[in-house]
This record gives sequence, C-alpha cells and structure tokens, in this order.
Amino acid sequence: MAKSNRRSFLQTSAWAGAGVVTGAVALNKLSPRIWHEEMRFEPNHSYWAQSQAPPNPPLAGDIEVDVAIIGGGLTGLSTAYFIRRNSPSKSVVVLEAMGCGNGASGRNGAMLLNMTADRYMNLSPDPAMDKKIYELTSENIRFLKSLPAATGVDFEIDTNGSLQVSNTASDVADCKAYVEKAQTLGIPVEFWDKEQTATAVGTRIYEGAFYDPNSGQLHPMKLVHAFKTIAETSGARIYENTPVTRIEEGATHRISTQSGQAVRAKSLVLATNAYTSQLGYFRNRIAPIHNYSREFRSKLPGAGWSIARSIFPRRSAAPENSRIFITAWVIAATV
Repeated sequence: MAKSNRRSFLQTSAWAGAGVVTGAVALNKLSPRIWHEEMRFEPNHSYWAQSQAPPNPPLAGDIEVDVAIIGGGLTGLSTAYFIRRNSPSKSVVVLEAMGCGNGASGRNGAMLLNMTADRYMNLSPDPAMDKKIYELTSENIRFLKSLPAATGVDFEIDTNGSLQVSNTASDVADCKAYVEKAQTLGIPVEFWDKEQTATAVGTRIYEGAFYDPNSGQLHPMKLVHAFKTIAETSGARIYENTPVTRIEEGATHRISTQSGQAVRAKSLVLATNAYTSQLGYFRNRIAPIHNYSREFRSKLPGAGWSIARSIFPRRSAAPENSRIFITAWVIAATV
C-alpha cells in the first residue's frame, strides 16, 4: 500500500504537478507582455459560505491612507488588525473584490495544524528553528482561541488534537523516528501504536499514528468573520465588492478600482493569494492548483447515533461538533 501521510502526499503531488508547472513556465513568462489576464473571481458556493458575514458597502469615493491592503481573506484582515494594533496612528484600508472570505480563506479543509508544510513530520537541519516554528504556530492557535471572546463570533474552534494515521510499517518507522527527535526538542507530540490508534478511531486498519495534542479544527468562514470584526474594531476600513484593476507604484501608490474610484497609499499589501497574477504580479511564479473537500452530517436523518462518535469512540480524538471532513491537500507551486 502506498504511503498516505501528509508529507509523502505533498511530495508525490509536487512531482506529479511538476510537468504541468514546467510546461507552463515558458508561456507564462511571455504572457504578461502579450495579453492581460482576465479579472475573474469565482463565487464561493462552499458549505462554509452559508456563514459569510453580510458585505460592507463598496468604496464610493477617492481616499488616501497610510496602508492599503488588497484582499479580504485571513491574510488581509489579520494584517489590517495587527497594523492598527501595533501602529494605531496609521490609517488602514482593506479592498476586497467580492466578499471577505470569498477565496481560499473561506473554502478550505478547516484543519488547524501546527508547523509548516515542509516541517510537518519532517524536521529540518535546524532543530532550534523547528522548535521555534512549533511554538509560534501553537501560540497562534492560542491567540485564535481568544478571538471568540474578543469579537463575539463563535467560529467553532476545537483543539482536541489531531491524528496522522500510518498505513504501513514504513510509515510507522518514519513516524517513530520523527516523534523521538521532536520530543528531544520539547515538542509535545506522541506516537500511538496500533492498539492505541484503534481505541481512538474505532478500526484496526492502521498500524499506528502521530498525535499532536495542540491541533484541531474550526469553521473557516466564521474565522474570517471574527478577523473582519476585530480589524474593524481596531479602526481599519473595509470595502467589499471593490475589485482593484490597476496599481501604479511610486512613493505614493495609486490603486484604481473597477468602479472608477482610486486609493492613494504610502504602503501596499498584496493579500490576494492565487489571484495575485490578475494584478500583474508573479505571473511567471505561481501555479494555483485546486483541491476539493467534502463535509458530512454527523447524524443520518432519523438515526439516533453519531457517525463521528462511531468513528472516534475516544472523546479526545473526536471533533467537538461531530463534523467529519474528507479533504484533498492544497498544492501551491512556485517556480
């Protein structure tokens, strides 16, 4: 059976996508000089979109600010909040093409994991940096847990931990080796053997598992709502349904919008993820690849039992809201 852990999946998918990425590079390098990329924003029809906050009015006139942020996802909204928190004298505006959370921030796998993708079950040659990144991501999760009280938005955060199951003896060996090294750094992860894993997930099909007690899940769109709330509370202005069509860089940047209004800003933040190339940036550097997730009801209509509870008989491994996800990983390739 092929390996199925996150690290090997990302590596395999990267190789599989390399041909597509490489083949597109030559044309992509020339394309900005030949034609402009179409300005297109796909509406978010995901399960999470049902909880999208009501949109703010669009920009209605020319304005001048210290910092302009393009993109109303988690990156843009959190940037707006932290700039205002750390530099309250600076004026900040967020320009969102559709509604906040329309992009990847409001349609993803809902997982809340520590470490970065390159270090997930894969320590680098710099152990001190590995530990620092784990501590930083854990600190970020603790910060997120404080947001519901600060914003009044319950985004269903659940930090009962996460399991990365192992299908093969080779997976188990890799998992054990990683946990042993991580524990010497003070990273509180665990290896679970076959019996412990079976007790947690309700099946003996897996040979073992990697357990991180500080991970979990949340509701992505409601998290966007929380960051929108705290950004506005801090004094940032947010305009939605305000697509940016042109950026003229300079000592003061001029940002033109589709409706004809303009924003002048001393500093500019591009928080546009895969849409960045539509503004003319990184046209030959980013190859976005779509992924898909599926969400299931935890209780079948008319049934008195919970699917999540039957799959996760041990409470600590079950999500608080009994929601189950099947998710394909996001692959972002840079060239």
